[in-house]
Amino acid sequence: MGRKYSKNVQKLIRKIKYQCKLLDVEFSLANSYSVYTKEGSSCYGFFSPPTALRRGTLRVGIADKPLEEWVLTLAHEYAHMMQWFNEDKLFMDYEKDDSLYYELEIKTEKQAFVILKESGIRISESLKTRSRKYIRSVRENYLMTKKKSKRSSKKS
Repeated sequence: MGRKYSKNVQKLIRKIKYQCKLLDVEFSLANSYSVYTKEGSSCYGFFSPPTALRRGTLRVGIADKPLEEWVLTLAHEYAHMMQWFNEDKLFMDYEKDDSLYYELEIKTEKQAFVILKESGIRISESLKTRSRKYIRSVRENYLMTKKKSKRSSKKS
């Protein structure tokens, strides 16, 4: 693990790496601020399940960020991987209906905090604030998309 992290962070990274290996998911902590999905979208981290044709991916950008910020992103993407593995109903339904994204992200953020807590990783007030801002931005994007789709369906 090139960098020095607390024992609890190291333990969480090892656990996630190990589970990724078992589930045919490529694990990567990228030395960049953001990462790109297979579709070319820029984000802080993502999980993409494996298919019959390719390995899955769990990737998080860690450069130029406070540790607690990218560790929350890591826990969030790990929560998505476990939702996929456990065939979580909301995760599986979202695969077919992206209007469930906001609901799925709220659930996933909550699970990420549980993962951090169970791993003995401190959760600061600033991290909670960052999480609330993220959920607010997801909600705003969801509402804007919903408005746009209503307008375009009225024009049809």
